[in-house]
Amino acid sequence: MEPEPYLRLPRRRARRRPFRRPPRWLLPLGLMLVLVLAGLAAGFQLRSRLVRLHAVPAGSGWEYLGFRDRAILLVKAHRRDPVLFCVVEDGLARSSDGGWSWDEVPWPPGFARPSALAVGTQDPELLLLGTESGLVYRSEDGGRTWAEVLAGGGGRVELAAFDVQRSREALLVTAGRDGGLWRSADYGRTWSRVAAGPLVTAGFHPREGQVLYAAAPARVSRSNDGGKSWAHRDLAGVRFLVAGSADAPALRLGIADRLLSLATWDGPADTSALPGEPTALIAHPTDCNLLYLGTAVGVWRSADGGASWILYSEGLGRRAITGLCLGPEGRTLYVGTAGAGLWRYSPAGPGEGMLP
Repeated sequence: MEPEPYLRLPRRRARRRPFRRPPRWLLPLGLMLVLVLAGLAAGFQLRSRLVRLHAVPAGSGWEYLGFRDRAILLVKAHRRDPVLFCVVEDGLARSSDGGWSWDEVPWPPGFARPSALAVGTQDPELLLLGTESGLVYRSEDGGRTWAEVLAGGGGRVELAAFDVQRSREALLVTAGRDGGLWRSADYGRTWSRVAAGPLVTAGFHPREGQVLYAAAPARVSRSNDGGKSWAHRDLAGVRFLVAGSADAPALRLGIADRLLSLATWDGPADTSALPGEPTALIAHPTDCNLLYLGTAVGVWRSADGGASWILYSEGLGRRAITGLCLGPEGRTLYVGTAGAGLWRYSPAGPGEGMLP
């Protein structure tokens, strides 16, 4: 008999191991590991994308938008689109949805500390940025890239502003020995100085294009011809200037703890008390008698042109205010604070309602 080509071995039956339950600590450990990995992934993306967590205090219209424990230097919003900018020491944060979410871009190397920001009247991608070193930069892509357009004499840039009616027009105020008031008629590309000397603030008349106002440490000036000639009034200590319209006083000036209202340029000034030394002062775009005041202890509101004030910080607390701005058509109020983050007032809940 021929031998078999291979030897058949008996099949070995595998031994069954008894079932053992996993240790009770294994499942919590796995869940904890998943949470840690998710947190690391979120933290990795935080630098470029900041997603807001709403915190609406009970009985209040204030919403927390983020940036706690960071120095907020400036807050600016576009007058028509829900585009909002928040300037912090190390970068520019931009929101395209009124503060729901944020994109943050760091400052280029060598940038000095920002001191003034303006958003284009028509185009929210057009920005002017002034610094404490006197340099002025311009961006056409919402702050992603910058080009230097002016060296303002080595003094701090106190103000940058676009005209709300004439989108080509812009103003800059620079301090320092060679400072002054600078005006541009080409969206901030080129500049000419229309007033010399260190200034504190300035502004356009909201309806009359050739009327400009400027405040120096010891006087206030007005030009009716776009800066070619000036009339002056001796007023010391002006920090903020709000130009009125046909249905409001011609000019309001914030001076220490007082508000001065000029019905006419040559007429007497009406004086009213402010509830605190101002850190910011703005007027509603459609009602010049509706004023918002930032102080070291919160936000105040006046509906009668500054004759009386009410504390507007319930839910926000007594925070030191570093910036105020109004959103599109004045429907929302944005507030930057010193160390307590960025806040928004929305009386009907997150993202809804109009200012009362």
